[in-house]
Amino acid sequence: VGLDDHQVWTEQLRKLLRKKYDKVKIINVSCPGASNDYIARTLFCTLNTIKPDVVIAQYTYPNRREAIWESGYLWELNTTIPNNENQDEYEEFQSWFMTINDHTDAYNMTKNHNLIQQLCNNLKISYFVWHANHLLQFQRQYDSQNNFFYKNDRGDLARDGKHFGPRTHSIFAKKVY
Repeated sequence: VGLDDHQVWTEQLRKLLRKKYDKVKIINVSCPGASNDYIARTLFCTLNTIKPDVVIAQYTYPNRREAIWESGYLWELNTTIPNNENQDEYEEFQSWFMTINDHTDAYNMTKNHNLIQQLCNNLKISYFVWHANHLLQFQRQYDSQNNFFYKNDRGDLARDGKHFGPRTHSIFAKKVY
């Protein structure tokens, strides 16, 4: 996403924890661009194997979710697809797109959270949840404190000019810590 490994919040958190706990291990099972369904599925499939003491799930925006094609392939969806330039390709699925809205996004997000919360409860694992909106809030605070007010100001962004920058990741790691 335009950051080096040492700049992302999980590595920043590892550095903070190592100051107090020299044997701490952080296992980052994330995948750039993953949907909330993917995040929940990955956690569900790995928790029994990894057996961590703590899970810190950092979900993305609620509209990042999936559908399954008849072929069984996963299709990442978000609420911006109906405005897609290639809309003609999706005519067959118009009724499906009508189900993509803030309410179903919230339901899906809650479903994923509850699934992992229950699994963590059953396995006696502490579970903490963060969302992309938290990062957005920290980024906006940082940008306003540093006078990044205008569109042509870059602010704290990754090299791709789209994702959260290293300072936002550092702030986030400190909040998690």
